[in-house]
Amino acid sequence: MEEKILTLMEKMYAEILNLKDGQVMLEQGYRRLEESQKIFSEDARKIGTKIDGEVLPKIIALYDDSSVVHEKLNEMNEKIDNLQVRVNNLAMDTLINGNKIIEIDRKVKNAGL
Repeated sequence: MEEKILTLMEKMYAEILNLKDGQVMLEQGYRRLEESQKIFSEDARKIGTKIDGEVLPKIIALYDDSSVVHEKLNEMNEKIDNLQVRVNNLAMDTLINGNKIIEIDRKVKNAGL
């Protein structure tokens, strides 16, 4: 009976040692995790600062530039529309003048000149 108790106590002692080893490993892992979190937090802060200081102003500038480009495109489209109207008017005037020339030519031929 004493031998069984001794064997049982040895097994319990071995398990306790394993638990202590496991606890040490968990504590080491926890410390590494805390260090990683500190590094990550610092990196995140740096990234946030970089975004605020460098990236956002560039995005704002791009937005402003795109607004200017859109305004210029609208102006160009309006000018093109106006030019198209003028070209159409000139084409109509040319047709009218061509018809007048044909009419005058007929009158001249009919008059025998």
